Amino acid sequence: MKIILSLLLLPIFCNAQLIKTNGKKWNTKAQLEKINDSTAFFIDTIKVNKSDLGKVKPEEIALITAYFEDEPDLPEMFRSYLQNGAISFITKPYAIAKYRNEFSKISDEYKELTKQYSTDRDSLLYIVDGDTLKPNVEGALININLSRIETIQVIFPDEAQKRFGDIGRFGVVFINPRKE
Repeated sequence: MKIILSLLLLPIFCNAQLIKTNGKKWNTKAQLEKINDSTAFFIDTIKVNKSDLGKVKPEEIALITAYFEDEPDLPEMFRSYLQNGAISFITKPYAIAKYRNEFSKISDEYKELTKQYSTDRDSLLYIVDGDTLKPNVEGALININLSRIETIQVIFPDEAQKRFGDIGRFGVVFINPRKE
């Protein structure tokens, strides 16, 4: 019951963009009705017991995804759990480590900028395809399709603060998609 109550409160504590269901808008009541004792839970891609969910604070969550139906890009690890559903929680530290690693393979400047910052939060200003990302950049950045990135450009802190003010004091990252 505590787990279900925690899941009910998640949309209140978490920005709505954090929660998705197979890429579609989260429908709290419909998804909660599908959760049962056989639903599988994952934290940072590791299968956990329901009791482990209480260890994750809402402010640490970057993304929640509920899987209840098959789709072409469904991660393989969730396919065997679709009958009773699988709910994946991605924490901010996990998301940051993952996308920083991937983005660093694309841009040496990005790698240089981020190696000085911890992975418990991301204070950089990210501009993706001209749009400035707002709070919970971790949830948005972990979902970027890497094959669609054309370039990652970086403005280092001193210049970024001159151009963007206080919001750019840690640096600015432009992620530019490939033109279709």
